Amino acid sequence: MKVAVTEEADYRKIAAFLKSKITTSPKLGIICGSGLSGLSKTMTNTISFSYSEIPGFPQPSVAGHAGELVFGDLSGVPAVCLRGRFHSYEGYDMKTVVLPVRVLRCIGVKFLVVTNAAGGLNRGYNVGDVVCVMDHFALPMLAGKAG
Repeated sequence: MKVAVTEEADYRKIAAFLKSKITTSPKLGIICGSGLSGLSKTMTNTISFSYSEIPGFPQPSVAGHAGELVFGDLSGVPAVCLRGRFHSYEGYDMKTVVLPVRVLRCIGVKFLVVTNAAGGLNRGYNVGDVVCVMDHFALPMLAGKAG
């Protein structure tokens, strides 16, 4: 199992590193799922960091997950976009999977939007529809390595 961090202090160290590199505290965090990483290109006044530049930050191994943190303004709101995330099926423990969310909170993010590409059973849905997930099934025994 891949483990990046295990203690609250580790999240705070990563947050301190990022705070030392940015000039404003983002209020909005967006974890860009498959197909939405281009959102960061609409931001202004950006500064980007490859995950490999951030001490203690793990690397995504899923195709299409760029592994980049982009700070800037999104329609005038200080924001940060994560282009790539980590999954338990990549072999990461859950503390590592939630690392970005914990770090975002430590740098001042108050609102979080998490996106993903998903299929739906409702025939009324069309490609590109936005839906709100109200609940989910956690079926780790069906998740391969994560089980």
